[in-house]
Amino acid sequence: MKENLKNIEALFLIGTLALIFMPLIDLQIIEISTLDILKLTFEAEQASDAMGMYGLGIMTIILIICLGAVFTAMSNGREAHTAAIGSSVIDNVLVFGICLIFKGKVNELGIDIPFIDIGDYVKFSSSTVMLWLLIHIAVIGLALYALNSEKAEAEAKAREYAREPLFSNEMPQQREPQRVEAAPVTRSQQAFADLKFYGAVAGESGMFQNMAYPLQERQELFFQWKEGQVTTELYKSQESLVGVYFIPQYQEYCVEVFARVSVFLESGQPLGKDRRYYLPRGTRIYIKEEQCMFKLA
Repeated sequence: MKENLKNIEALFLIGTLALIFMPLIDLQIIEISTLDILKLTFEAEQASDAMGMYGLGIMTIILIICLGAVFTAMSNGREAHTAAIGSSVIDNVLVFGICLIFKGKVNELGIDIPFIDIGDYVKFSSSTVMLWLLIHIAVIGLALYALNSEKAEAEAKAREYAREPLFSNEMPQQREPQRVEAAPVTRSQQAFADLKFYGAVAGESGMFQNMAYPLQERQELFFQWKEGQVTTELYKSQESLVGVYFIPQYQEYCVEVFARVSVFLESGQPLGKDRRYYLPRGTRIYIKEEQCMFKLA
């Protein structure tokens, strides 16, 4: 649903370009659209400097609208919704600015041009203005809703993480429990069990060579890309690429991937974004580059 929201925001942004076909200026007997102004700018044999300036301004706004929509659609998470809000604000500032300049030029001719349909001779079309505002209100509203939802989900997940074991609700495989006779426990086996191994991640190359990260019970280790290098953290952040935790019941690791083309098996096979992989002990993975190779001990 959140992925759809960013796409809807991008569609709304790009959809504002359809308003260039709608009336923008009403001269009583005729209505002039933004497209008409562009035609006057580029088709007239001797376009004035003022018309050329308006044409360039309109083309710049169209380009910025397209870039904002594309960046919103291509970004992920909070970045996408933040981009939608930023693009909407920039679009409105630019449009309002060029309208003010146009109004000033017309006023120099002794004609007063209001922003709403209350003038006698020259006026902006209120239907086009209102539709423009409604679209951008919808974009900002959807983006704020998505940002608040993500924040609430993150807080809920943090509370759940603190309250329950990390692996209590979801198991790596659907395995039916089998009733077996318990073998006698020797003293050495009992001593080994008392060690309570909860997993460890060992660095095997680059700056992580000979470094080990032992995990505690119900603890997840996050790797993030920060300032051009891979770092470790005990809490998930926007820069997190992957999270790793150990499941003692099955003696395997759960690897949660948060970014595209960021985590690879030793063979070079990439692990898909927004998926969980359950890997046996001894598996090697590398993050971003082979100089960041780790072993799931």
